[in-house]
Amino acid sequence: MANLRELNTKGISWKTMSHGWKKLQKLHKLRVTGSSDVVTVDSCSFVDMMNLELLDLSGNTHMESLPTLSSAKTLKMLSLDGCSNLEHVALAMEEAPPLLESFSFDGYCLAENWSHPVHLPQEDMRLKDPIAPIKIAKVTKISLHGCGRLRNIFLRGLPNLEKLDLSGTAIKSLDLHFTIIDFPKLKKLFLQGCEHLRCLRWKWCQRLEVLHVDTHGEKRSMVCCEGQRSFVFQACIAFSDGRFIWSALDGIYTWLGGHFKFYLLISCTSHSQANITRSIQGIGSSQEDNLVATRSLLPYDDIPLAEDVTCSSLVWYCRQVQTFDLHIEIGEGSYNLGSMEGSENFRAFVLHVQSLHVHDNSSITAFPGVHWSRLEWCHVERCPRLHSLFSSRGGYGMKTFSASDLLVAYCIWPSDTYHQQLQHIYLYNCPRPVFAFPICRTLPSLETLQIAYCSNLRHVFPTDHEFPEDEEIASGVTFHNLKYIKLHHLHKLEQICEARLTAPALQTVGIRDCWGLRRLPAVAREGPKPVVDCEKDLWDNLEWDGLDAGHDPSLFEMHHSAYYKKTLPRGSYLR
Repeated sequence: MANLRELNTKGISWKTMSHGWKKLQKLHKLRVTGSSDVVTVDSCSFVDMMNLELLDLSGNTHMESLPTLSSAKTLKMLSLDGCSNLEHVALAMEEAPPLLESFSFDGYCLAENWSHPVHLPQEDMRLKDPIAPIKIAKVTKISLHGCGRLRNIFLRGLPNLEKLDLSGTAIKSLDLHFTIIDFPKLKKLFLQGCEHLRCLRWKWCQRLEVLHVDTHGEKRSMVCCEGQRSFVFQACIAFSDGRFIWSALDGIYTWLGGHFKFYLLISCTSHSQANITRSIQGIGSSQEDNLVATRSLLPYDDIPLAEDVTCSSLVWYCRQVQTFDLHIEIGEGSYNLGSMEGSENFRAFVLHVQSLHVHDNSSITAFPGVHWSRLEWCHVERCPRLHSLFSSRGGYGMKTFSASDLLVAYCIWPSDTYHQQLQHIYLYNCPRPVFAFPICRTLPSLETLQIAYCSNLRHVFPTDHEFPEDEEIASGVTFHNLKYIKLHHLHKLEQICEARLTAPALQTVGIRDCWGLRRLPAVAREGPKPVVDCEKDLWDNLEWDGLDAGHDPSLFEMHHSAYYKKTLPRGSYLR
């Protein structure tokens, strides 16, 4: 008995065998199936089975809890087929067998004519239908979290299963195509830290409530499914390879149009930026005490950039953002992003996306050419190769747009899009754009315009030459809600809008180092005067249309900056 390496029993009393465990120290394969009595945890200790590789407890319908496996350091295969009385299969991370490679829980019963290899039985060895009388498996939770080498899993016929946690495993693919039959009550699925995962089919999980997927090897701090609001479905999916988008959104059609929350993180970083991302909202004052510094990338050699580019007096005040219900974040280290455009599920999902954050990505050159029709909030930063943002006429619902440290991007929108709901625009350190986007209609909701260190900018809003005779802008454009303007270090800026601009609600204007600017917006002739803070020399060189046109110095309250350009003496003080 001491040298026994394999033991197979069927229908034998568990109690009659339990006394001999300590003598089986060299046992490699143990198969105890269909025991005639209750398999208890206390009587099943593998502390002396240090060489055990295969453990098959199939058909033990009396077993109510899984024996502890903390001492089975060499266990590679665990089979629980037909253990219908088990309610929970949970291996705590500290107790999980470190070498476990294969796991099987078949609710139909154990496989036939299995030759006991240390891997899963072939499909032709398994039953096609459950054996009568059917004993429905009671298991509601299966957790194999932390089994780092687990890559082969077979699950079937578990009608009461509600939670499945395969986080931290080496699984490469998971097909839940027959979920309606095998797992009709599955509500929670966790695949966090599964860096080998390449394929996931979950579109038939119609009762799924929570889905967490992360193909990064380390655990990330995800904030997507937090909050007090209730959702029918909540998902957090994180990956680096853009090709995984086919699996990530495999079941998205089931939920489109419903009340669900979906967070898509495409990055290789160890944590999401969502909890530290700064929202650019609520800027009212032009006082520089409210301004904070940001991190910037080193510029290209052929792009001139001011030395004090990170000066705190040139960056907008930022508040913490709360991501919207449908959010996409594209971050550092993601790749194959171009392949996402070919996914029909991705194109359908983007139509519903509400917020987008793209940051610290050196490979992305353009946004996917899809319609972001419901996008409300967008922030793009530190993407040194991004040359164009929105190539299509999308973004109709955009409310806040901000971009910073985009060194080669030449414009935001290349052609006109009717931004009826756009409220805030922020641009910082984007040296290439000549314009933000052309307009052929007014921007009725625009409240805030802040731009700094965009040295090539000539007009923020040029007229769209595709509509040269548009009657709406022939006599000028009115931004009825524009209140705050801040323009810093825009050396080539000539006008805010190429057409005559009127801003009757204007409250504050802050200008620094924009020596080419010649016109301010026309304002209302009645009510509080807008406060203008700029250099005196610039103020003296501004052009005006007259009081009747609402464009006269007397309609503004002037505050000169503490420092402004002074005339230097022409002679020498030395005699």
